[in-house]
Amino acid sequence: MTRPPFPLEQVGPHELKLRQEIAEFDLPTAVEPCPDPVTILLFTNRSGSSMVAEHLRATGRFRGMGEPLNPGFMLSEMESAGVASLHAYLRSRIDRNRASDSLFGMKASLQQVTMLLRAGVIPGYFRDVRWAYVQRRDLVAQAVSFVIASQTRRWESFAAGSGQVAEYSFEQIRRKVEALSTQNAAINAFFSVLGVEPCRVIYEDFCLDPLVATAQLATRLGMPGAQVDTTALRRRKQRDDTNAAFCRQFRAEYLAWLLARSQ
Repeated sequence: MTRPPFPLEQVGPHELKLRQEIAEFDLPTAVEPCPDPVTILLFTNRSGSSMVAEHLRATGRFRGMGEPLNPGFMLSEMESAGVASLHAYLRSRIDRNRASDSLFGMKASLQQVTMLLRAGVIPGYFRDVRWAYVQRRDLVAQAVSFVIASQTRRWESFAAGSGQVAEYSFEQIRRKVEALSTQNAAINAFFSVLGVEPCRVIYEDFCLDPLVATAQLATRLGMPGAQVDTTALRRRKQRDDTNAAFCRQFRAEYLAWLLARSQ
């Protein structure tokens, strides 16, 4: 029986597309390494990473903190900047709004960072990576958040969305819990293989006191003394009564489903 591929070992469709579109994807041996440190924040969908990234950016000590490796955005920016190689594109992002007392950072999925590994960017170009990993303790709540957002198309608290009312789906939530469990295991395996211990951020703990948590994270990433400018924050927690109701229903149904498996 052929086992399904472990997420850490998969080459994602985004990488395949970018390799077709970018003339010089892999890092040439003659290219000098990037002299700047870089923060890479790994995440899974609906882990709270966008809120953490926004808080870091609001300190003024972290530039970027978006998702510059998303193919559509990346190819458009490369065309605008007139660059034809992956390393030149990354250099252009690092140089954007440069300040001596700030650090460039980005959010990235597991498939995106393994893409950088295969391209030779890590460690050939990015020699000093400050790793962070945002995850949620409550996988059921994370899965419910994903299902609701995918149905309503409301991925941010300030977005209008489609206006569609979310409908409970046991199977959608179950599949997402399973996928998140596998993705988290793969990310932990990734760090173990690299021999790296990232700055771990648990979303539920971060939300208890985001300003203090941000200052602590910034210090761990090499930027001590950072303070959040709260006027620069837009995101709010999206959890509401619908999320809570879906979580309760799923937990009850899943436990019943587990108990019935032996019958």
